[in-house]
Amino acid sequence: MRFFRYAIAAGLIICSTTLGQQNDKEIIQLWKLAAEQGNATAQYNLGVAYDNGRGVAKSHQEAAKWYRLAADQGNAEAAYNLGVAYAEGQGVLQSHVESVRWYRFSADQGHDNAQYNLGLAYLNGRGISKDPKEALRLIQLAVKRGNSHVQAKLGEMYYKGEGTDQDEKAAAKWWKLASEQGHVGAQYNLGTMYFMGQGVPKDYLKAFQWYSRAAEQGNKNAIKGKSSVEKLMSPSQKDELKRFKK
Repeated sequence: MRFFRYAIAAGLIICSTTLGQQNDKEIIQLWKLAAEQGNATAQYNLGVAYDNGRGVAKSHQEAAKWYRLAADQGNAEAAYNLGVAYAEGQGVLQSHVESVRWYRFSADQGHDNAQYNLGLAYLNGRGISKDPKEALRLIQLAVKRGNSHVQAKLGEMYYKGEGTDQDEKAAAKWWKLASEQGHVGAQYNLGTMYFMGQGVPKDYLKAFQWYSRAAEQGNKNAIKGKSSVEKLMSPSQKDELKRFKK
């Protein structure tokens, strides 16, 4: 299962911007003072610092402690990171039930990564009863931010008919959006859709183009796909292919 940790990366923007200007330890001391006085943002930033070893010794336990304090005050980023910590057993005893609890708290505030991870929990029945329709609803909310991994997952759900009727056109639509952002799995899948004529008109040239993009990123199946589709091309398509290769 893929868990997003972009909230932590976003936190590091706060850290790196500030810590690059002054001594790391001095900034951490300022955050500690504010955190101990109940400032939720400082508590979250301190959690990020401990999670990544920025200005302090790396400690997932300390990170989880500060995330919890910030989350208890309603900080959505901290709640999301705490959900990830419980899902992965980092700094806390692993608990998918607790993970779902914190993802939901964050998702209810519109946090897209929390919506996505909560959707995965419903899809796979991790920490909560399996509910593909609720999974689809949450992932449809998360996809509004345009993340390619979420787009690719939504395409997969439509292709498999998870939480909805199978819809190859919708699958191709979401895989195309993800492919245009460089998602290698979506590029391979989209190439296959054009190769087979599923959800899109059959088009060997487009299949070759998407297989090529995926192959450039090391996808071995895409390399095989390129070879297969080239053998089936008409002479005119092969002429177009020569221009494409240039």
